[in-house]
Amino acid sequence: QVKEKSLSVIEKSFSSPDSKSLFVMNPHSFPVDTWIKTPVSEKIFPENAESEIITENNTDFLNTHIVLPPLTAKAYKLSYEEDASSDEFSYDEKTGTLTTPLYKAVLNNKGIVSLQTKKDGNVIFSSDNGALFTANVNGKDEASEGFWTVEVNRRSLRAIHKGTLGNVKTEFSMTFNGRSRRIDCHTAFELHGDTVGRNDITEGRPVPLTVCGHNHNDKLCFVMNLNLSENRKMFRDLPYSIAEWDGQLRKTEEYWYDNDRILVDTPVSPEESFKGTTHLQGVYWVALRDERKGLAVINKGCMGSAVQGNRVLIPLLYANQYMCGTKMLDGVFTDDFALLPFDNNFDNTEIHKEAMLFNYDAISRVLEKGNGSLREYNMGHFESNDPSVILTALYPEDGSITARFCNFSDTPAKAEFSLDGKNITAETDLLGNTEKEITNNTLSFTPWEIKTIRL
Repeated sequence: QVKEKSLSVIEKSFSSPDSKSLFVMNPHSFPVDTWIKTPVSEKIFPENAESEIITENNTDFLNTHIVLPPLTAKAYKLSYEEDASSDEFSYDEKTGTLTTPLYKAVLNNKGIVSLQTKKDGNVIFSSDNGALFTANVNGKDEASEGFWTVEVNRRSLRAIHKGTLGNVKTEFSMTFNGRSRRIDCHTAFELHGDTVGRNDITEGRPVPLTVCGHNHNDKLCFVMNLNLSENRKMFRDLPYSIAEWDGQLRKTEEYWYDNDRILVDTPVSPEESFKGTTHLQGVYWVALRDERKGLAVINKGCMGSAVQGNRVLIPLLYANQYMCGTKMLDGVFTDDFALLPFDNNFDNTEIHKEAMLFNYDAISRVLEKGNGSLREYNMGHFESNDPSVILTALYPEDGSITARFCNFSDTPAKAEFSLDGKNITAETDLLGNTEKEITNNTLSFTPWEIKTIRL
């Protein structure tokens, strides 16, 4: 309600008297370069922006490429003339090969055989005979089977796989937009009381309370075999931090219940880590990278994975006994995640920004004619000598405005921040209690420091 009320006020200033407008807004403190879908009722296009009309589930969307500075709103004039240029998207049904400006993928009935970069042919990942998903369903190990349909548009491509995984009906789609490196994925699974995943992982011992449902490998997982060197490293985001995971293995130790055991993270050598199976968990993303390239997986919610060498399993669904309460599933269950291939000049803070954008997308909507005079407006002035400083919260409270920042790096940083007509008055703790008064708008950060300010 707060968001909609705020936007209704802002939009009036951007409603042009000359034509309909496409209103877009970047709510983040970092620049965004993204594609955004806006529902439309007619074929209408923004001037000076790449765009196209696409149809999904019988709804038309204006798919637009936008580049916006931090905390900036902008309006594009809409017209009925479509931009004639297009990007290179194609699909060869005979060979199962799809091509985008950045990627080339080979598909088969099971799933994705390989995904590679178009420019140099480097393999990003492959999978077991192309299998998209694996799972233990109703006590039997299963791999996905099905068929692909591919929708080729002028500036995007959407590949849809429908099939089965044992008794479970599956649907998977991946969308490539323009020259964006991010690949957006959507899944839907239909099951009716089926068990998915195992709970007998102690091999003959009584099923312990403490490990039921904690084994990712046999859940319904998206499957990838990455093409990284053996010295690859693992990273994930934690609250206000980005952490390297050293590949500790979950080894069994005695628990305080009689005849029970618990899995505990145990330090091991890099060689044993690469050969063993570890669980890499993040808040919004996990990533594996070597000295040349890497791949991040971004999820809307808790991000988990099971990693063995370069084999990565992304758990999406579990329906079996569980220590916190068993709940069997009946119906269709969906999820959204993104794949983000990157090269060695893409640091972990950039991954985090992409994850924040995926979870909290830029805002867009079509505006009717009005009396507004603004075409572009910056809501807040933000500059930093280090791009790792990110605004993580901005909200009104007790008659003032609170802003919270984090320095996601190992180096000290400085940042200058102000809102139109407002200055920083105090630095506070997380509860809003004043810690010290501030007379200018410059903030100094130690590595990984969180700062909350009042304006």
